[in-house]
Amino acid sequence: MNSFVNLFSWLDSIESSAKNYWKYCLLSLLILFALILVRYPGFVTEPRIYGEESIYYETFLHTDGLNGFDTLVYPSYYSGFSRVAGFLASLVEPESAAAVLTLFGFLVLITPILILFLTDCKYWDSLQKKIVLSLFLILSCSTGEIWLNSKDASFIISIGTFLILLDDNLVSRGKRIFYALYIACGVFNGPITLLIAPFFVLKYYQTREKQFL
Repeated sequence: MNSFVNLFSWLDSIESSAKNYWKYCLLSLLILFALILVRYPGFVTEPRIYGEESIYYETFLHTDGLNGFDTLVYPSYYSGFSRVAGFLASLVEPESAAAVLTLFGFLVLITPILILFLTDCKYWDSLQKKIVLSLFLILSCSTGEIWLNSKDASFIISIGTFLILLDDNLVSRGKRIFYALYIACGVFNGPITLLIAPFFVLKYYQTREKQFL
């Protein structure tokens, strides 16, 4: 128990300006990514095509070229990432399609964690806070329904959007560009990110920071 407390205190002392900070970050990321994969190991060892993923996959499988991006598909709102995943899955052999969709879901799932680790904010300004928030994301998703699939990417992207809303440190031009692109992806991936828009307007009136507007 004392060892755990000491480790926790040590992590809190590692700020972004600390020596070997990025080495510790990389190691932490690898451990967290491994935890994502072992959370539901069956999804990795035996990839599945989940729910509406089959609709997007079959849409591109039976359409010519990129026409699937302009096809009316359930649900009624436009889900951009699900279409991208379905398109990529249609490029491989059918027996590998589920693995492609699972990998795509993994890449989307790690984006909020990458926001935590690759940006600096007063809410996650130490390695300890970055790890705790990442673990909260990984362990609080108590159902496999939104785990490692492309169908529910909008729920994961909305978490990343919320993290962006909390970040007051927008000095870095690279961060501002990345945030804008990330939110743009969220806008084309369902209504959840759009529902957060009023809070960005409120944040603009509070801070007068054009990036929020």
